Amino acid sequence: MMLPLASALAVATFAVGESALLENGSFEKGLSGWILPERAWRVEDSVGYGGTKGLVWTNDDPTAFGFVSQDVCLEPGAIYRVRALVRADGFTGPKWSMPNVGCEGLDGDGRTVFEKGVGSVDDNGRLADGWKQYEGETAVVPAGVCRGRVFCRMPKGCVGKVRFDDVVLERVPVKPIEFVVSSAFRNAATGETVRVLASVHANPATCAAKLAWTDRQGARQVLESDDFEADRVLFSVDSSRLAEGTQDLTVSLVRRTDGTAVASRTLAFTRTESAPVRRVSFDAQRRMYLDGKPFFPVGHFVSGPKAGGPLPEQVFEDYAKAPFNFVMQYDGTCVEDLDRWRKLGVCAAADARPFFLSGFHKRDVSTPDRWRAELRKALSEVGDHPTLVMWYLNDELPLKFVPRVSAMNDILREMDPARATLTCLCRPETAFAYLPSYDVMAHDVYPVGNHVGGHGKHLMQSVTRRMRAIDDNMCAMRPLWYAPQTFDWRWYYRGESLTWCDQEHLRMPTREEMSNMVWQGIANGANGIIAYTYT
Repeated sequence: MMLPLASALAVATFAVGESALLENGSFEKGLSGWILPERAWRVEDSVGYGGTKGLVWTNDDPTAFGFVSQDVCLEPGAIYRVRALVRADGFTGPKWSMPNVGCEGLDGDGRTVFEKGVGSVDDNGRLADGWKQYEGETAVVPAGVCRGRVFCRMPKGCVGKVRFDDVVLERVPVKPIEFVVSSAFRNAATGETVRVLASVHANPATCAAKLAWTDRQGARQVLESDDFEADRVLFSVDSSRLAEGTQDLTVSLVRRTDGTAVASRTLAFTRTESAPVRRVSFDAQRRMYLDGKPFFPVGHFVSGPKAGGPLPEQVFEDYAKAPFNFVMQYDGTCVEDLDRWRKLGVCAAADARPFFLSGFHKRDVSTPDRWRAELRKALSEVGDHPTLVMWYLNDELPLKFVPRVSAMNDILREMDPARATLTCLCRPETAFAYLPSYDVMAHDVYPVGNHVGGHGKHLMQSVTRRMRAIDDNMCAMRPLWYAPQTFDWRWYYRGESLTWCDQEHLRMPTREEMSNMVWQGIANGANGIIAYTYT
């Protein structure tokens, strides 16, 4: 008896959200609210989900192109979710073609500022008759957006038949201020200029951003922001003016009309006369120091035959012949390996992911108490071993893991403060959201011999483009390293994957190409090189 009632309530809530932002998303009112091209698209009875009205695309001319759209209001600083039901009755087109539903933001001249297409999130396990759920979220709407548009479309060159129904646009609940971080390592400075960054969801046209702190005379000071965008606010602070000791730096959003507070968030920050001596530290230029001496890490990702080592003897023999001083060891490490690395003068980062990722190595470590227990056990074994200088927390994880990785990063800083944390991400746009969860960012760009076919020879410049992109995305708040490609794609693409990649282009980069990639990485700010991969 409760299930139909619960479903009815869910539908009622769904309808309220739809009516507020999108008109006639179910197409039950025909074309009302929608702009349709003259051909290929129409609204019909009985073609929608469950036999209701729906939008249908039928096309037999691959040169024809048009899309269905509806103008909507988008608020700068907000995030929106787009949902729709899609059923492909059959279509053909260019490689990787698929039905497209999404949202775009336009400036005052009608030019596209951003576009977000959403994809299938349901494999038909819950929907009937071949229908699939499409869903996705926009990035934070930037300040330059004057209006928005929701669309349903098919890529150019496609023919066939596809149906669309129950298109929904809804605003995603977000915090006005998500987090606050500083450019100073572990939020401590001795007098240099420090940048403070806040992740926000706010409209700069209606809100102002301020930073409050206490000076050396005990007076409260307030700074205006240097740069205020819809998703981030930046301040520059002369740390020599801060009161000595630890204090809360407070970022606030206030209404421009009357100065009332919208939200605030604090960051515990320490100003000292002299920098504390740390095993690992980073300076204002984001360079690494080991025991107070400059250290530029150069090495590889490595892995052994089983989790936790020990590694094969051949790995150590090869490292002894080369000028490497760093290694990132997958699947944890053991004291035996650390001792052997130490004899070679090599420092190591150990894999911390088994401590806190559910299902990793099939271990149930899903709660912070268990994470602490796993870390405590590891620390009892490796202790203050001088070779272990970093923990590896993130290997290309999607954004849904941000809270989990951030929580583990906090635990590591608390329980093992002498060591730094390292993250490796392949998508530059994810670096910003992960900022509270790492001390060092490594970016992996692998352009040579990938499945892009004959165009691969033209993609060497992608190292520069993406290194710049990830540094811009994290606002240069963290040290940046580069993880260059030193492997053959024929090792990676095997089995089923060989059916959809261009096998004749899979290869190993040449020595000249590897040198060029490393040079580009360093020229664009990399203060460390860890190559993928030595296995």
